[in-house]
Amino acid sequence: MKHLAKLSRSTARNNCVQCHNIHDAVHEQLYREQKFRHDTLCRYLLPKNIGFTIDPDDGLAIVGIKPGSTAANSDLGAGDTLARANVQLST
Repeated sequence: MKHLAKLSRSTARNNCVQCHNIHDAVHEQLYREQKFRHDTLCRYLLPKNIGFTIDPDDGLAIVGIKPGSTAANSDLGAGDTLARANVQLST
């Protein structure tokens, strides 16, 4: 992936990419190196798929939680700001 060093730093407005882009690049590299295994297919879910909506202008602020969703059963709430997803810190 082009600019991998920049994209692998803590997330900020100038280096944010969709998580699936990173995983796709990793998968492509593993495939080229003949090291790809089925257990490398881990993906991050899109926020809407687990029931929360992110403010598109902010990128970290939660603006809504879908009732009955996985997010609704967590400690997440509208008005919260995401600080970390797995090991990726926001800035």
